Amino acid sequence: LISDEIFLSLLLFLFLMSFYMLFYSTAPASRFIGEGHVKIEILNNLLDEGTIGLDGPSQAVPGRDGKYYTWHDFGQNIFVLPVFVFTRGILDAFAFFFANSVFTSLSALILFRLLMLAGYRPWASLSTSLVFGVATFAFFYAAKAPFEHPIANFFALGSFYFMARLYYGGSRKNILVAALLLGFGIITRADIILTTLPLLVLYAGSRGRSGREWKDLSLVVFVLLPFLVFILFYNYVRFENIFVTGYAMANKKETLFSLGNIPMGLAGFLVSPGRSIFVFSPVLVAALFYLKDFKRHVNKRFFQACVGMVSIYILFFSAFFAWDGEWCWGPRYILIVVPFMLMPLASFFESWDRRKALEKAAVIISVIVSALVQFLPAASNFVGGLAAKYVVYNEGY
Repeated sequence: LISDEIFLSLLLFLFLMSFYMLFYSTAPASRFIGEGHVKIEILNNLLDEGTIGLDGPSQAVPGRDGKYYTWHDFGQNIFVLPVFVFTRGILDAFAFFFANSVFTSLSALILFRLLMLAGYRPWASLSTSLVFGVATFAFFYAAKAPFEHPIANFFALGSFYFMARLYYGGSRKNILVAALLLGFGIITRADIILTTLPLLVLYAGSRGRSGREWKDLSLVVFVLLPFLVFILFYNYVRFENIFVTGYAMANKKETLFSLGNIPMGLAGFLVSPGRSIFVFSPVLVAALFYLKDFKRHVNKRFFQACVGMVSIYILFFSAFFAWDGEWCWGPRYILIVVPFMLMPLASFFESWDRRKALEKAAVIISVIVSALVQFLPAASNFVGGLAAKYVVYNEGY
């Protein structure tokens, strides 16, 4: 017989997968995004010609042998390819949305297990994970966007979970799993390397590490080295230079990040009426009111690591020179912080019986409003309309 925790985990995963697939089928997905076409072309060329080169300059830059190559990381292709092999030519884009639905559902499952690990009851953990799955903009990226963020974010959240298991007294095998997940995350999106710092916070607070630091470091390096070699090889295949990723060439900039961008970037991510994370996931505002309760409930290092995840990603991408928000539903670069910002809401559900009726109503309304914010783009093809207008007014992408 399976435990209640495993049963609830499976139930959560199956429910969200069914939910996302339902919304995927309601309208043509956002395959009009330039990146979506490019991703499909890469897989077709890989299967037909054994190359990752592209036929034209759209969403690509000049590279080796006079061909064009994408500047995006390769990892997403690994997880999409098994489904794409069977659906290409019929439903070319389906494999991307299916993969994102799977990995977003898995992220909700990991969030559930993480909250249970932190000491929350199943009811509170499950409720918070459901809110993440249906009432934050993670919903849209699961059902209607071809971006790689849901996949990369799962690996970041998964590595955090296994390091948290070590922190809460688990075996040192958790270090191996955390490093492995981190490696897959890095080859999917290089910025997942930022997760290393919060992981170190958890590791520093773990019991029994004294005298084992060098052994643990050697294990992590051993696990991550093949992923690093893969990234360098991927760069060389495209641009004949292991250190060139294509991002700078694509944006015609020598410097993609600047400390001078941070004030405007922070304002955009946090308070802008058009880009704020709170606009696209209003329930996160409600979660802020339970931050003190969350801090009291969880262990000190765990709280510090969660705050670190949120802070480091928001600050890092605030320094980025731009954010192409018209193609997105919410600030996709910081999608990874959503489960961590939502965690304090578990404290509300944990003490549900002690909450006043007005407080309960306010939080439930925020959840409903936040869910409705996601339903509109998930039940339509708003990006297709944007793309059509963009072509009209700008004569192409």
